[in-house]
Amino acid sequence: MAPDDSFRKQLQHVITALETWAKEMAPWAQIELGPIGNAWRISAVPHAETACPFEIVLRTDRQFDITVDGETYEDLPLDALTDIPQIVRAIANGRILIRRWQSSLTGLVYSVETVVDLPGADEGRFTRRNPDAPDVDDTELEAAIETFAPYRR
Repeated sequence: MAPDDSFRKQLQHVITALETWAKEMAPWAQIELGPIGNAWRISAVPHAETACPFEIVLRTDRQFDITVDGETYEDLPLDALTDIPQIVRAIANGRILIRRWQSSLTGLVYSVETVVDLPGADEGRFTRRNPDAPDVDDTELEAAIETFAPYRR
């Protein structure tokens, strides 16, 4: 089987798993999913205000984009395509936090980390540095941590 055929088959299995998850979670979140251009997208806005909304776009160039609670990470490798359903389930179960590293003096955010606790695997960690922030050498940073509730309550 050609690598592209194998990828498309694996991608279809992941999409099927996400469609099944979406049907199960429909009572707890507004979910949209389906193809967009050459990609496939799923987004969920939970009914509980303290739960974490997300959007994931799976691209045919073997990369994906993810937005969690307004924090966007783009052009991530789809090396572990099978982790995507685990990431979605972990977010819906409230096993996610966002850590914003900011200056204790000015409040300027230097970087943002989103950490997803994946069962039986390493955590999913997405990091983005603020390109407008100066070097951290002489700056004391503190972490502002945001946690989320599960979709089902």
